[in-house]
Amino acid sequence: MAVFNNLKPNRAREVRARFDHWIDGVQPRDNWFHGWPGHPKYKNCFTFKWKENRQHHRFYGFLFHPLPHSNAEFQLCVLACHATKNEWETDDAELDSINVLRLRADVLSAISEVYPDSKSGERKWVQ
Repeated sequence: MAVFNNLKPNRAREVRARFDHWIDGVQPRDNWFHGWPGHPKYKNCFTFKWKENRQHHRFYGFLFHPLPHSNAEFQLCVLACHATKNEWETDDAELDSINVLRLRADVLSAISEVYPDSKSGERKWVQ
């Protein structure tokens, strides 16, 4: 969060626009964001990308469906870390740490607190 909050206004708008494109369902643009759907081990990992001062920046996270009963189509991208890189390939250690994080009970519990799911037919009352 600190990295995002410290972006210069123009860069923050650029990164937010990339988030918005993903939210709008725009197909992955490898130069803005992408996952690893063809890689079974990392198929749930995701990254948003930008370049600043000749440095490549990444927000790494994972994709998750937090509402399988009440809104199975809803997909969440949980951003978990920031990294810089100068190599073409992503460091597998980054993706391995995301895979560990996405399975942690405390992470899943925090997501379910923000996105409580209801069984089919149950009504959720919003206060």
